[in-house]
Amino acid sequence: MFSCSSILEKAREQDKFSLQKKYAILPFDCANKQIGIDLSEVVKERLLMYGYDLIEQSELDKLLAESNLTKEEVVKNYAQAIGRLKGIDGIIIGYISLDKKNAESGKEASSSLGGAANFINVCDVLVVELSSGDILSRGRYSAPSNSVFTGSMPMEEVGKRIALLLSPH
Repeated sequence: MFSCSSILEKAREQDKFSLQKKYAILPFDCANKQIGIDLSEVVKERLLMYGYDLIEQSELDKLLAESNLTKEEVVKNYAQAIGRLKGIDGIIIGYISLDKKNAESGKEASSSLGGAANFINVCDVLVVELSSGDILSRGRYSAPSNSVFTGSMPMEEVGKRIALLLSPH
């Protein structure tokens, strides 16, 4: 399942995910909802440190309500948001795959931001331009092979790696 040579995979189109544009980050889609919320918050904090303009959750909630959309609808099918969310240039969405064995056993990861994300196998993240639907940046985080043996990877570290994948920094 894990390849030692593919700790991090990335495919991004640099310079399109611009510091001059305004973005919204949605809670990442995950079987464990809290992990999706926590990881998206860590990525948001990192991108803010890099100078990206990200709107607050309250502003995003207002835009979604005005457009008769929910966060879940946009994450499941971001095409629904194309051209409908006014005031932002793009959205950041993520999809988390959990280790099947741990997910089925009911093992819960910590819900605090500093907790361990010990069973995130893969997280795919996209930055989508809302005027055209073009993907501005894309990143894939794959759990390092050593996390399989240690059973943990700090949430902060996972978020940091994802933000680095998305950003040309």
